Amino acid sequence: MKESYRCALAEVDEILKLSDEESVNKISKEFLEFIKNNKSKDYKVKIDSNKCLQEQNLLYETKVILATIYRDYWATEEERKEIVSKTNIRLEEIEKEKNKEFNYGDLFKKSTQEIENKNLVTIEKKDNFIKRTINKIIEKIRGIFKG
Repeated sequence: MKESYRCALAEVDEILKLSDEESVNKISKEFLEFIKNNKSKDYKVKIDSNKCLQEQNLLYETKVILATIYRDYWATEEERKEIVSKTNIRLEEIEKEKNKEFNYGDLFKKSTQEIENKNLVTIEKKDNFIKRTINKIIEKIRGIFKG
C-alpha cells in the first residue's frame, strides 16, 4: 500500500477518535480494523479539535476515505442514491472528455498511416541504395571500357 494511503488512514483514525461513538459504531468492525492495521505509525497527524473538517489541512486521500465512509455508513438511503448518481454522471463526463482528447476512434487509423509511411520510407531507401549500387557498377564497367 502506498505511504500516502497509510498516512491518510492515520488521519482518518484520529478523526474517528474525535467523533461521537454512535457514528463510529455504524462503521463495520472489519473496516475499523483495516484502518488500525494499515495506518502509518510514523506519520504525525495534525488535527485541531477546535476546527471543523473543512478547515483542517487534510490529505486528499483522507478526504476520499471520509467521503467513502459517509457514503457507505452514515448517509441515508436517499443520500446514498444521490451520491452514487452524481458520481456516475461525473465519471461519464470524465470518460467523454478522455474520448474527445484521445479520439480513440482515430487511434488505429493514425497507427496504420504511420506504419504505411515508415514502409514507404524504407522502400525508398532500399530503392536509392539499389540505384546507387547499380550506378557504381555501371561507372566501373564504363571505366573498364574507356581505359
